[in-house]
Amino acid sequence: KLQSREEPRLVLPFIDKKGNVFGFQGRAFDPKSLRYITIMLDEEQPKIFGLEQVDFERRYYVVEGPIDSLFLKNSVAMAGADGNGHGLQNLSNAIYVFDNEPRNKEIVKRMQRIISQGDSVVIWPEQLTEKDINDMVVAGYDPQKIIDDNTYSGLEGELQLKTWRKV
Repeated sequence: KLQSREEPRLVLPFIDKKGNVFGFQGRAFDPKSLRYITIMLDEEQPKIFGLEQVDFERRYYVVEGPIDSLFLKNSVAMAGADGNGHGLQNLSNAIYVFDNEPRNKEIVKRMQRIISQGDSVVIWPEQLTEKDINDMVVAGYDPQKIIDDNTYSGLEGELQLKTWRKV
């Protein structure tokens, strides 16, 4: 039996280009709670936050979480690292920004796939210990600049990924 309880959450709506809400994500404030709950009202829509404001004709950033996307210009969030990219356009303009988790096998595998496809990915500088963009902002960093200075693709991306990863 499912046990329910009330707890405060930050709720972020998923809105399409026409202004329609097609899902939402709740982020727990209590670290002991289930951190994210995502509810899709329209399963046909991609699980992407920020579609209403992104311009796919310019360079755009694809991050893991909606909160992280709020700190970058022209960005969307895949509502988790498991996103498949369905709903993204003009992939040659995309820069994929995964969390700073060099020991996470799944993250490293996804980054390798992005590089193998010929797309651009951010490989965080080794001295940076913060896990995600939100943590970087709290620590006083400018994530937009760090991302723009550490975006790689092709052979250079493969070399940087081999140096960065810890798995």
